[in-house]
Amino acid sequence: MTNEEMLEKVRKDRPNQVIHEVFGFQENKYGFYDVNVDMELESPYFATKILHHKCSLPYPLSKYLEMDERLQIKYRLDITWDF
Repeated sequence: MTNEEMLEKVRKDRPNQVIHEVFGFQENKYGFYDVNVDMELESPYFATKILHHKCSLPYPLSKYLEMDERLQIKYRLDITWDF
């Protein structure tokens, strides 16, 4: 699968988010993909929008949400320390 194909899939999985580009992705130990993206991010506290925010997103989101809450926390901690 190419980055362009993954970009299409992530956009379908997250229709309310603006995702500009996929830089890379890899399958993780939890059974879904970590996708490195450039996306827009709106601040929940201020009336601002960050036009280019680089981060890692889980794909598909449904597999991440099916995980136990403790595993979700462990996943977020694992991904934080990967950078």
